Amino acid sequence: MAAIPSQIPGFRLLDGSLVNSIITPVNNMTGNGTPQAGTFTGMTVGGTYKGATQGNATAITSSLAIVNVATTVSTHGVKLPTAATGLEVTVCAAGSFGVKVYPATNNRIGAANTNVADTTLAINKSNCYIAVSATKWVVQRGN
Repeated sequence: MAAIPSQIPGFRLLDGSLVNSIITPVNNMTGNGTPQAGTFTGMTVGGTYKGATQGNATAITSSLAIVNVATTVSTHGVKLPTAATGLEVTVCAAGSFGVKVYPATNNRIGAANTNVADTTLAINKSNCYIAVSATKWVVQRGN
């Protein structure tokens, strides 16, 4: 059996510190390198949605929230988690009415002021909210 060369010309093995320098920013969802358990994965369907204001909006606890609002949108809203660079949350309005989407306290969405809801997400629409800093979300509007 031929020996395996320790170095192939033109290639080199990556050392652990280089691998960590690549992976750490990807895993850095909370600012300390570890994602919060259950916060950025999974899907939430249905539920009781309330929130005529940011203070009493229903907190989103998964990366996908399918919101079913059966009565007027003016009294129903959801609140994004605290922004962490790279975090993405998709909100789908699947009920009979749209839903307000609020940022977490002291966060903002797009050009809106801090603590102000994004425009109402219309029925049968979805938006992807992407955190670009520890306090700001940008929104990719769906069809």
